[in-house]
Amino acid sequence: MELDHLPTSDAQAGSGSSAPAEPQVQAQQKFVSFYLGDIQYALHSSAVAEVAVLSDATPLPVSHSRLVGIASLRGDIVAVVDLSGAEPRAVRSGPRPRSVVMRSADPHNEHSIAFNVDRIGEIVSIDLSDIKPAAFTDPLSTYETKVNGRPLRLIEASRIRSLLTGTQ
Repeated sequence: MELDHLPTSDAQAGSGSSAPAEPQVQAQQKFVSFYLGDIQYALHSSAVAEVAVLSDATPLPVSHSRLVGIASLRGDIVAVVDLSGAEPRAVRSGPRPRSVVMRSADPHNEHSIAFNVDRIGEIVSIDLSDIKPAAFTDPLSTYETKVNGRPLRLIEASRIRSLLTGTQ
């Protein structure tokens, strides 16, 4: 996982040392869970700006196949990415789906990325020692864990961003 972006503890290791200790990654981390189809995924809470219902995405000509389009979120432009795979998702009737809006990875670049989900799960606390390399092949997730006995696939924010650039 991208442990370098996770919140750290200010606790110093070795109380008698004059040299500052390396920050320690907190063992329990919060993740926002959601479903794509029947599969439950989670994204670290520090990467999630909000969960929102976006306006309809406007397709862009000659854009990446994973880019659904752009949408407005309170006057800001958000890129909407399709996480479902190579095939476009069926157009739904009924209420608009909820979207997870990710924070920008670059503080100098305020562009947000959103992706539609089938259902929002919950905020879960996960002990980092419980995260294991995935025993499955999934283009979105290379790590997994269990929460309350249920499998949970963890997505790194950089993997979602890389879908638009084609690098993984």
